[in-house]
Amino acid sequence: MVKTIIILLCGFLPYGQTLAGDYAFTFYRGKYTDNGLVDEILRFKDIKFENSYLVAVALSKKIDWPTNNRHWEFEGQLVKHFSAQQHWEVNVLFSHRWKNFSWDNIVKTTFAIGDGFSYATQVPPIEISSHTNSGAAKVPNYFLLEITFQLPTQNDWALVARIHHRSGLDRLINNVGGGSNHISLGIKWYF
Repeated sequence: MVKTIIILLCGFLPYGQTLAGDYAFTFYRGKYTDNGLVDEILRFKDIKFENSYLVAVALSKKIDWPTNNRHWEFEGQLVKHFSAQQHWEVNVLFSHRWKNFSWDNIVKTTFAIGDGFSYATQVPPIEISSHTNSGAAKVPNYFLLEITFQLPTQNDWALVARIHHRSGLDRLINNVGGGSNHISLGIKWYF
């Protein structure tokens, strides 16, 4: 597994001409909630956390886009679960990031939505026992929502809030009807 991760991450190594800020390293920590993504979390309804955590490192590369307002990114993640779960997870995804908002002179903000695949070293126990799930799998879909905040004078570092979501896309993947959500906070370093 370690060899596979190294090979995947080597795709991020610089080649050709790159610009400062084309890459980002993100570190975040999340706490599990059994609340549903659309019906509860995105509507800020009575979110209850459980005793399951993750720490994640992610490396992303900006993919050129012909506008200053948005761009695509490719990201690879390595995730360790602890407390109620003890497995590892690897995620690969594409994200679309919006930037240059009207309030950036007060706080620079970006918003990203991403989608890809997730691989867990074992079927996550919490996904099996969740009241919102029917089925669980090692390989479901991975989805993220992320918002970053920076001081107007800061270009290298940002605070990150991210929803780390795994699901079967309503039984489309591995017949999984549910998933897991971790509400996460962290930092992002652009280089």
